[in-house]
Amino acid sequence: MGKHKPFILERKSMPEYHPSPDTDHYVLQVLTGNEYKVCGLLRQTARRNSPGLIQDIYVPTRYCNYRIKGEAFLVEKVMFPGYLLFRTSCVEEAFKVLKQAHSDTYFTVVGSNMSGILPVTEREL
Repeated sequence: MGKHKPFILERKSMPEYHPSPDTDHYVLQVLTGNEYKVCGLLRQTARRNSPGLIQDIYVPTRYCNYRIKGEAFLVEKVMFPGYLLFRTSCVEEAFKVLKQAHSDTYFTVVGSNMSGILPVTEREL
């Protein structure tokens, strides 16, 4: 049997980040391991029901270098398992749109209190 070639991710150049001044980041908690599935589903729901309301929904990731038996690997890993980030200017409307996703999609908005849903601060990002 021949050796399997290692799976190596190419390091992508990240686009420059210029957030709109009228949008804030919010956090969604999802079931761990389902981040990409839920992210795709919520992205489709947001585009279909209200294009432009939610600027971005994404899984925060990072690149890690690993060395196994002398071979270097660059692996993309989920930074915060079980969490998604999204940007919007109107969180109440965005939450209504996201709730229209399939009923088997479980998520919760993190940072809500009696006065409403709180955004993630710049310092926390």
